[in-house]
Amino acid sequence: MKAGERILKQILYTGDQYIIPLFQRYYEWKETHWERLWEDIIAMLEEETRKECHFLGSIVCIPNKPEPGKLLQYIVIDGQQRVITLSLILCVLRDVAQAMGKQEMAETIQDYYLMHRHGKALDQFKVIPRQRDRKSYFELISRSQLSDDTNIIRAYKYFQTRVQEFITEHPSNGLDLLLGATTDQLMLVVITLDNENPFEIFKSLNSTGMKLAEADLIRNHVFMQIPLSEQEAFDEEYWLPLERKFEKTEILPAIDITDFFRDYLMRNGIYVRPNQTFVAFENDYDIPNIQPETVCKELYNYADHFNVIRGRKRAATNELDTALRILRSLSVSTSYPLVLNLMERQRTGTMSTDDLVKCVRAILGFVMRRYICGESSRAYSRWFPLACRNLGDSPLNNLYSYLKDKGWPDDSRFITSLVKFNLYSSNYGREVLEALQANVRTTEPVDVSQCTIEHILPQWIHGDDEDNLAWQEALSGDEQDWRSVWATWVHTIGNLTLVGYDYNTSMSNKHFQEKKNELARSKVDLNRYFDKLSSWDAAAIEKRGIELAQACSRIWAEPNA
Repeated sequence: MKAGERILKQILYTGDQYIIPLFQRYYEWKETHWERLWEDIIAMLEEETRKECHFLGSIVCIPNKPEPGKLLQYIVIDGQQRVITLSLILCVLRDVAQAMGKQEMAETIQDYYLMHRHGKALDQFKVIPRQRDRKSYFELISRSQLSDDTNIIRAYKYFQTRVQEFITEHPSNGLDLLLGATTDQLMLVVITLDNENPFEIFKSLNSTGMKLAEADLIRNHVFMQIPLSEQEAFDEEYWLPLERKFEKTEILPAIDITDFFRDYLMRNGIYVRPNQTFVAFENDYDIPNIQPETVCKELYNYADHFNVIRGRKRAATNELDTALRILRSLSVSTSYPLVLNLMERQRTGTMSTDDLVKCVRAILGFVMRRYICGESSRAYSRWFPLACRNLGDSPLNNLYSYLKDKGWPDDSRFITSLVKFNLYSSNYGREVLEALQANVRTTEPVDVSQCTIEHILPQWIHGDDEDNLAWQEALSGDEQDWRSVWATWVHTIGNLTLVGYDYNTSMSNKHFQEKKNELARSKVDLNRYFDKLSSWDAAAIEKRGIELAQACSRIWAEPNA
């Protein structure tokens, strides 16, 4: 191992080339990192904080096998974020120099810091980022038209703004000061390792405090089995297609691939702590036996399942798609390892699609009933993966038995709890009402996505106008104070329905007869219930609540019902 302090000029103003290996992460620095680096540069130029140099950190690299007639290449194991960011600052200084007519300075930066003047293809660049970062980086270095808004482009624009502000304050020598500070005063410790395995170094850096994601370590572990000369082809053919399954789409945000890896690793019934995802992967795919291509092909299948569960792809049938949509709406991501297991069974033909739908509905019923009955969800993160061990050759029946053993409330308890449950303030109010609407629909489908939850008995009763007095009188039919009756029933299932936003606004606190007239115009089938009613009081709310709770017991049915 060799280590030495070097200014940036001694690193980049050479015939060397620095390559970011494919097992590394992509460029991830954000504005907080850029701001800290910029403040360090400016601190060296201000009277109060001026100093000859500033230590920026270290770069750990391994020399690549030298080839006659080729550049001396170094594989950057640690420090790629610094190297790329400093190159982007130099890129900004070059462009500003060009705009100010300082052609010689611009050419010096371009030909000696950013590119090899006579290099061809990739050999012309001093720094080679990971593949996904290359397009934006090379466009900036080559002064090409920018095609995408990437993190690298955002970094360039950040420093472009800072540089222009500094030059405005120091019009005579600002650019020279910045170039000198960047190339001659920023100090890095360059650690060069000989005869070391770059993958093992990468792994050991993580164990000593480097903040690397679990997915970075998993990628490292897979690439460990591939010769460096074959990594780019493997990345293009196998690994990048996997990562692209989780990228941002036009309508959906990106998915953290670490979440997928963790759920995938729990699909066979072993609970994995979030910070132990890589360790679990390493245990499943130990070094002597791992076959990278085979691993990636298996991951593709489960990635497709994962994207169906998360709503990024359509399910095989409308029934399954609906069941998974409700699962997402209930925010039960702890069940995803179990659903992955079930979906793979369906893909391989060991389970029918119909049984898969029933299994997902069983999970929904289990979660919904326990929630309404006040049972804890704390154990779900372990219960659902553990269920995978118990599926056997009869997954549907075995899942029913497993969930019943964990405490699946029966119809009587569920209905009784739901009638007086504060559904409006719960996590699942909209999901329950939408499911009820779908259950009673007799006409053409109604888009309820833009509907709001309407209280028939108003959320608030205050004042002494005609409408509020009418509601107070309606609730005073027994000997209880109307306020007590209102508090008992206002947010319960019997008092809630779905209406369009304009209906919700127009009905407000109006007395029941006026609300009934408005509801008669609604296309939501749930609202047909009110057509023949003449009054709305505690008894009416309870009666409707019991009927709807009974309907819910059939939607989220008991096992084998």
